Amino acid sequence: MGNKNIKKEKKISKKEDKEINDINESKLKDEYKIVFIGESGTGAKSTLINRLIGIHFDENITTTIHSSYSDIKIGEEFQKEIILHLWDTAGQEKFRQLNKIFIQNLDCAIIGYDITNRRTFEEVINYWYPLIKNEFKTCNSIYLIGNKIDWTENRQVTREEAIEFAKKENLRFFEISCKTDEGIKEFFDDVKHNLLKELNQN
Repeated sequence: MGNKNIKKEKKISKKEDKEINDINESKLKDEYKIVFIGESGTGAKSTLINRLIGIHFDENITTTIHSSYSDIKIGEEFQKEIILHLWDTAGQEKFRQLNKIFIQNLDCAIIGYDITNRRTFEEVINYWYPLIKNEFKTCNSIYLIGNKIDWTENRQVTREEAIEFAKKENLRFFEISCKTDEGIKEFFDDVKHNLLKELNQN
């Protein structure tokens, strides 16, 4: 009788362990897909990704005509290797249908615009944000990023109207300069914290 009780307790323990492990594995993702989208020339896609992976600012960077990705490894504080896949997409209208293929299964969307070019902000409102909102509804982490604050004398999009739009649509908002590096660390720290908030709670 004693042996039967011991076996029963062991079976319950294994079941509980499996349930706990399943929960932990679901929260502790090994990889996250972050997609950078927006009009060509904003500097908030290829140039921003280059900054994040340690490549210096280059004014002569070529326009992206296809999608590609770079990896960043993080997660040391969680004693777990976590890989962020940073996807760069083409901003030209002729590539928009193709972009939809590469945007699938994203965890985070970075929607960039140029604060000195109003059209790029209007395209965020009219196309890029509705694309993520309506077609990729599983993406719960969306950022609005205004680049080129080093050129503020030519600003065409005020910080106030960008903040208003971001608040209305529940987007996380940052203004940055890929040229001077201003705001980039704060932005990326927020991205990592936001993606890994489940880990922070454990």
